[in-house]
Amino acid sequence: VAVYNPYIEAARDVYREMEKHGFEDLEAFELLRVDLDIKRVGTRTSTKVWHTGYLVFGRYTGSQ
Repeated sequence: VAVYNPYIEAARDVYREMEKHGFEDLEAFELLRVDLDIKRVGTRTSTKVWHTGYLVFGRYTGSQ
């Protein structure tokens, strides 16, 4: 199962609920989107505005 959430607290809550319900191989990490401005003379971030979100993954085997 994969769950996306834009809030870190909600990602934490999902992780804990998955633990309680017997999910295995849990992973959680942050995604960070940074747009790039690519030109012939160099590459840099196009703005200082970044967007983030959080993914939680778990595998349910039904063995609870």
